[in-house]
Amino acid sequence: MPFVARKSLLKRRLKEAKKTQAALAKWLRVSRQRVSDWANNRRPIPLNTQKDIAEFCSCHIDDLWEWEWVPRAEEDRDMNE
Repeated sequence: MPFVARKSLLKRRLKEAKKTQAALAKWLRVSRQRVSDWANNRRPIPLNTQKDIAEFCSCHIDDLWEWEWVPRAEEDRDMNE
């Protein structure tokens, strides 16, 4: 099953962890603007940084995203039958 990460849930995870974007920026040693860009889906979050954010928020890396299942194309299904 192919899944696609659609929307960052960074704001929600920070709120649940009772932490701020500013605290995350300081912990990661990046600008607050960079964290804001990630939280507002203006920039992709590098994979290694996602792992660090998950640790900071005490969550699983998958919990940083809203996932959507995308069905395979019909021709892909026909090839597998």
